[in-house]
Amino acid sequence: MSRALIKHSVYPLGTLLDNIALNGSATVRTFALGPDIGSAQLFDYATLVLRCAFTYSATGTLTMTVTTGDTAATATAKIMSPTISSGAVTLKSAGTYATESLTNSLEYSFNVDISGLKAISCVIVHGGSSTANDLFTCDGYLTTVPITYNR
Repeated sequence: MSRALIKHSVYPLGTLLDNIALNGSATVRTFALGPDIGSAQLFDYATLVLRCAFTYSATGTLTMTVTTGDTAATATAKIMSPTISSGAVTLKSAGTYATESLTNSLEYSFNVDISGLKAISCVIVHGGSSTANDLFTCDGYLTTVPITYNR
C-alpha cells in the first residue's frame, strides 16, 4: 500500500514585532494579519506559528490574545473552541496564551488554530512592573497543516 504525499503550503511572515520595549504606555503591543496574505487569503491557511523571544528585566507574565474579524481593523471577536463533556457542548475562549511568571529571559513557540478566519489581531501584554529593558521579538509563519490535538 502506498501513501500519497500531501503538499502543504507555508507562508513566512517575517518579523512581526522587533525587539520592542514592553514598558510604560507601551506595555501593550499589537500586530494584525489578513484578510490578504500575499496572493492568498488568511482563511487559506490552517495554523499560525509564532516564535517569540523575551529579554527579561522585570518579573511578570506575558499574555498574547488573538481575536478575529472580517478585517484586521475589526478583529475584536474572541476565538472560541468547543469542548464536549457528557453530550453537552461548552464554548471556551481559545485565543489567550500566557506564560508563567517570568524570572529570566525566555524563547518560546506556539501554534494558533486559524482555520476559516478572515483576519486576526494579536495583542501582547507584559503583566508586571516592566522596564525599558523588557524587550519582545516575534516572528512566524502560516501553514496549511492543521493543528492536531491528542484526543
